[in-house]
Amino acid sequence: MSARIGQAHKLFRNTGTAASPTWNEIAGVSDVELSATADASESSTRASRVRQYVQGMLDFSITATMVLTLSDDDYAVLRSAFTDGSALDIAVSEGPVATTGTRYWRSGVVVTSFSQSEPLNSTVTISVEFRPTAMAGGTIPSRARRRARQHGPAGRGA
Repeated sequence: MSARIGQAHKLFRNTGTAASPTWNEIAGVSDVELSATADASESSTRASRVRQYVQGMLDFSITATMVLTLSDDDYAVLRSAFTDGSALDIAVSEGPVATTGTRYWRSGVVVTSFSQSEPLNSTVTISVEFRPTAMAGGTIPSRARRRARQHGPAGRGA
């Protein structure tokens, strides 16, 4: 198994429709973190002295740090999505989304945090947090692999 460097992974924003996506790489990001957790619902019985659980609701979040560039279209879109509460369709991938064999997570999201850091001796950065939401034409968090003959939105599985 070979180690992967984060720079090879990508964050994309769909500028097309859910059914016919046009993926725009958000190239100004430095760090991206995809966090996936699940609630643990207790299902213990008297048959065992050990607590038992079933998996409950899933929770996803994506946090991205980007260098502040006021002329960057992605900065303007993400800031507007935060201030007006509009949904975005994004993908976190291990390479270009349109490339055959690329695995990625895709979801309709809202921006739930938009924080600016202004350190004295470094660049100004923006930290953006995305959370899943229902959206028109909707996508839900899904893991997909781009297939050679696949058309339209990413499917579940892989």
